[in-house]
Amino acid sequence: IGVRKKRLTLLVISILISSVQTAWRARLGCVVLILSLDLARAFNNVSHERLLYILRKKGLLEWIVYFI
Repeated sequence: IGVRKKRLTLLVISILISSVQTAWRARLGCVVLILSLDLARAFNNVSHERLLYILRKKGLLEWIVYFI
């Protein structure tokens, strides 16, 4: 994935959400496993309001958005 200022984080989250939703929709005994790493300062330059807006727009469940 090419790095573009202020774009990479949103792109990676979008890919993650898409992958999880695809696995959930398949319902073929798939297991969805997410490993979360706490990277210091990974989101310091991200607009939190914009990030939450995009997550909602991508269809992330509201309780997950609230958790974030």
